[in-house]
Amino acid sequence: MTTEQAHRAVASRPLAGAELLLRSLSDRGVDTIYINPGTDTAPLHRAVEIALREGRPAPRLVLCPHETVALAAAHAHFAVTGQVSAVFVHVDVGTQNLGSMVHNAARAGAGVLIMAGVTPYDEFGAVHGGRDHIVHWLQDAPDQAGIVRQYVKAAFNPAHASVVHATVQRAIDLAGTAPTGPVYLTFGREMLIETAPEPAELRRARIHRSGPSPAAVDESLREIRASSRPVLVTSRVGQDPEAVAPFTRLAELLGAQVVDPLKERMNFPPTHPLAATDPRAALAEADLVIVVDAPVPWILGTEGPGPGCRILVVDTDPLQGSMPNWAFPADVRVTSSPRNWLEAIIARLEAEGAAPVPLGQPHAASERPKPGSSLTASDVLAVLADHLTPEDRLLEESTTSAGAVRQWLPRTLPGTLFRAGGAGLGWALGALLGAKVADRKRPTFVVVGDGSFIFSAPVAALTALRRERADGLIVVLQNGGYAASSQPVHALFPEDRRPQPPATAFIAEVDIAGIAAACGATGFTVSSAENLLDGVEQAVAEWRRGGLAVLAAKVTSPWITEADY
Repeated sequence: MTTEQAHRAVASRPLAGAELLLRSLSDRGVDTIYINPGTDTAPLHRAVEIALREGRPAPRLVLCPHETVALAAAHAHFAVTGQVSAVFVHVDVGTQNLGSMVHNAARAGAGVLIMAGVTPYDEFGAVHGGRDHIVHWLQDAPDQAGIVRQYVKAAFNPAHASVVHATVQRAIDLAGTAPTGPVYLTFGREMLIETAPEPAELRRARIHRSGPSPAAVDESLREIRASSRPVLVTSRVGQDPEAVAPFTRLAELLGAQVVDPLKERMNFPPTHPLAATDPRAALAEADLVIVVDAPVPWILGTEGPGPGCRILVVDTDPLQGSMPNWAFPADVRVTSSPRNWLEAIIARLEAEGAAPVPLGQPHAASERPKPGSSLTASDVLAVLADHLTPEDRLLEESTTSAGAVRQWLPRTLPGTLFRAGGAGLGWALGALLGAKVADRKRPTFVVVGDGSFIFSAPVAALTALRRERADGLIVVLQNGGYAASSQPVHALFPEDRRPQPPATAFIAEVDIAGIAAACGATGFTVSSAENLLDGVEQAVAEWRRGGLAVLAAKVTSPWITEADY
């Protein structure tokens, strides 16, 4: 049966709600659902079976043995492609298991459909798909959407199959329109089974990126022309890879130093002469700070521009309405897609004859560390750097080693650096799954701390990666504890001699290479200068030949010492 014949055959019969859901997703290019199934997803599995049998398109179901892996994967899928992605989890308990990945998706503006079942409403067997298990009463939550409501742009619960198509289309539009973000949908089992006529084709409007008004461009240019010491600040302009070149061009036209406090993306080449080597000094000396897509541009009260400095903010949401306490000052706020604003400003400046200012030399590479009796994160990353190419994509979640990652593994090409964008640890391994499903060709590696590795449900993540035959290199900087939790104890309550703060060291050593091997990956361990090079070379070789390699590097940390409690 040809695809055209399959469509005609389908048009001659009503479609189940689950079939309508799959069609709605496929029509909009959502080709993957990262799923952790339950009793409520049976109609979805059946709908995929029917689609395959009839030769119709349907999203592929990627099994994720833990929900946190599923949402991290969908988040990364969106980040890599710019296209709305989807997860499906099991009613209230599955929604709760998404955990802090919901926070990450919200704070990073990840356009994800978070879909979940809801417990069946029929208690007496009168409707096909009604309650037939004890858990269907236990999982009946008064407000299931309330679990995630404060982190999503909208929540929908289509009550009948006839409204599924329109609801899903609207949800995709909302998730993918700036400011992008997750949308939550719930589907009852009875509704996924009931049928409805094939929906009429919805009128789809092309949604353009917001642009600055002429008045906003004029006012922005007045601020720029009045400045002699401008500084650009960004955290995520590179989430639109096509915005990196105009952002760099504007810096060069203005001779502006660039401050990138979080490096959530490759926003600006870190080796560029205008990349600020001392961000605090650059901000303190500026007479104009242009904040482009940086929700938290500096730490209030301890750093930032001086009192006489003008501040221009450009963002799709220049007031960061999702953050209740947010007091960053500005003299001009422009609501616009960063790329549109950048292109408009550059066009005006160049029409007036502006040209790039003379630049100095690119920043020199750091002097290589000399490993001592115990390894540091810098020791490991400096050796790893010798085995990487500029095209390799980095997913980074190293917390207290982030500075070393930036120093030794600078990414200089758009689309080669991704971070979670929020504070929820345990993102990177699931993100590797989503990045590889979305784009299998680009070599991808992860640098993660051992605390984040444990948070990431590593058995579930590695199992999913192996099931998808995904290649990758996962470098685990294993310092034996939560350095990010230990460090504030020292900072807030300094003492001349302090033992390890309680409940911040792991004590029992985790066999990370053993966990990898148990899940079908290839594990390696390095613990000294003597086996560092050999271990890195073996892990990289396994990755380059298409394997999934996990390298556990036992490193020291100033915030983790031996402890017996």
